[in-house]
Amino acid sequence: MLNNLKRIYRKALKYRSYTMINVVGLSTAFALSSLLLLYVYNEFHVDDFHQNKDRIYRVVDAGDGTAFTNPLLAGELKSAFPEIEEVTRVRHNGHGFYKYENSVVDIPYDMCFDSTVFKMFDFKLVAGTEKEALISPLSIVLTKSISKKIFGDKNPLGKVLRYNDLCDLTVTGIIEDLPANSTFTVDAILPFQLLAYLWNGYTGRPSDDFFIRDNGSFHTYIMFKPNVDVASIENKIAGFCKEKSFQQDMKLQPMNDIYFGYNNRDRWIHKGEKSIVILLLSIALGLLTISIINYINLNSAVTLNNLFGFGIRKILGAKPGQIIIQSVVETLLYFMVSIGIAAAIVILIIQPFQNILAEEYHFSSLLTGTNLSIAFGILLLTALISAMVPAHHFKKAPSTAIIKMKHSGNRSSGLLNRPLIIVQFFIAILFIVSAITIKKQVNFINHKNLGFDKDLLVYVDLISYNLTTSEADVLKEKLMADSRIQNVSFSAGIFGDVRRGNFVDINGKKLLYRQIPSDVDYVKTMHYKIVEGRDFTSELKTDEISKAYIINQTLAKTLEMENPLQEKLNNHPIIGVVEDFNFEPVQTHIQPVALLCDPAEALWIANIRLNPGDLQSSIQFIENIIKNVKPGSPFRYSFANDRVATYYKKEVQFSKLSALFSIVNILISCIGLVGLVLFTINGRIKEIGIRKVNGAKVSEVLMMLNKDFIKWVAIAFVIATPISYYAMDKWLESFAYKTTLSWWIFALAGVLALGIALLTVSWQSWRAATRNPVEALRYE
Repeated sequence: MLNNLKRIYRKALKYRSYTMINVVGLSTAFALSSLLLLYVYNEFHVDDFHQNKDRIYRVVDAGDGTAFTNPLLAGELKSAFPEIEEVTRVRHNGHGFYKYENSVVDIPYDMCFDSTVFKMFDFKLVAGTEKEALISPLSIVLTKSISKKIFGDKNPLGKVLRYNDLCDLTVTGIIEDLPANSTFTVDAILPFQLLAYLWNGYTGRPSDDFFIRDNGSFHTYIMFKPNVDVASIENKIAGFCKEKSFQQDMKLQPMNDIYFGYNNRDRWIHKGEKSIVILLLSIALGLLTISIINYINLNSAVTLNNLFGFGIRKILGAKPGQIIIQSVVETLLYFMVSIGIAAAIVILIIQPFQNILAEEYHFSSLLTGTNLSIAFGILLLTALISAMVPAHHFKKAPSTAIIKMKHSGNRSSGLLNRPLIIVQFFIAILFIVSAITIKKQVNFINHKNLGFDKDLLVYVDLISYNLTTSEADVLKEKLMADSRIQNVSFSAGIFGDVRRGNFVDINGKKLLYRQIPSDVDYVKTMHYKIVEGRDFTSELKTDEISKAYIINQTLAKTLEMENPLQEKLNNHPIIGVVEDFNFEPVQTHIQPVALLCDPAEALWIANIRLNPGDLQSSIQFIENIIKNVKPGSPFRYSFANDRVATYYKKEVQFSKLSALFSIVNILISCIGLVGLVLFTINGRIKEIGIRKVNGAKVSEVLMMLNKDFIKWVAIAFVIATPISYYAMDKWLESFAYKTTLSWWIFALAGVLALGIALLTVSWQSWRAATRNPVEALRYE
């Protein structure tokens, strides 16, 4: 073994440039691919901390996948099916504001659950008890970090928080912060029954309109008893849910499928993009493959250049097994050194990488027995493949023939190198196509006409203000008095968060359409385009009294209305039709929606259209006016541009990563290509010298050396084009509105791959072609 280590060390020094190429390529690929694999692993293990995960299901619409159900359904399911162990209803309370000792406390995600939540989900209580935590409707359970932010090191149990200046909530429990890979976003848990009181403005009694079947604003989760065959009763449960949900077709969605669900757009539910995760996995595997191909190619080339030494060893009695052991040990050493350097690289770049992804993961989650076994298996397989070339030549050829190979310019390494180089450029072309396509789709998203003007539009959250209509009128009047404000309107809906809905009967089936309560200035403020009829107006009090509708084109088309202005919808007169607009991200199709003229119900969001100018000054003015109307209330706002962008964050992140890793991929490919070109040229030095002595031109020598590489890139392009087209077409299917896969994307990828290969190869080829032939033939 010691002799083997000495030989490996001497070989590494003799071919130090190729040693450096191997180590740099492997360590870079190991570092970057390990970061990607960490992200991918955590994405595929979302919610694994819930022990009952495999028994938990959510009730969703069988058509569009939305999870809105009525508040009666959960209890009815529990009573009707003995196979169900527990049920819980879930709703985001709406970003209210809390006060502790007159200080405003920000709790973004205050979620309402039934008290059974602790039996279903692994929300670990570190203070308080499951039995008592949510018994009272005036209780609240905080996460550890939120508790620390509010109370510091004080005991939080029994402390009182003032909610929206409506009621006092007593802290009855503290839970551990949820892991990053959780579908739920939870900062605080409120009792579900509190909603019934808040629905009524907290007048001391629950609202009569809360527990009705028309109120479809909640998620229903059910947990089956152990060993229940869910498939055998799923259809029966779906039929029961349909009966209790106005004949809507319903189905059960396993909790395992929620994260990657095709219509999971609630802001408090983390949403994963499976197509993105698969593409990132492909990038990681591609990087590993390219670096390993580089290593195998260069190792086989070095081996063939060192056949004289193998011949001597065979004459001296060495066995094939000894050669294989040396090659395997050599590969393992290379990998160990590269892994050590990769670890140092990861330490340096993991924080910027996590900043791009806006996620925080720990490598401990990746270091499982299964994962380590797979990694060791790949390492060992690479070592065995690398040992094939020297073992093959050592075993088959006579000793004298092996020695003579040193001077024969033998190119048999091409039997292995050529297909591997084709694979290398095939992966590179896939990366280039994916990077261009993803960038094109992100640009399409950013510039798509959403049906409203998102520039200079500010959303101000009013939910926690409990504004009266008279206060809202004062607020609007004061804002409109300033030249920096172009328009102001109120609505109970915002891009990405239109919670309210209503049902209409169509041929015996109930159609759910979204409903946005608004004031008379909403259409004008948002810059919606009216294509038929008229806008709401304050001059006609009948709009507000009759609660008139302005519907979108999709709703008119769905209801097959030939003349919508002459019809009513659920007793609401229709006075206008607006051009379709996106109120949800472009991953989903535009849904039927009706704008309802009901100013009293619209006081959730202030939509403020600014005039061009000093935006910071305008925001400061808005804050001052709001705090003057509602002293002591928090000021929460967002620009429409920024809000829309948050829904495409993963696509933007992926665009950056795909571009970055495409560049790294190409660089690693070029590094390996340089090494192979040098070995190819070294094996043909005398041939080049003889050709030049016989009158060959530099251009002819260049063509001779470059033609093989051009052929390999061409073959890789032919293979990669249909596969990359299929892969990117499948990815684009996750968007309802998407860019096109233009022919020039593939042409550009092929030209780039060919150009990069030629630049890499031609530099070394030029040096060989312009060298004095006397230097190559002086000893002949």
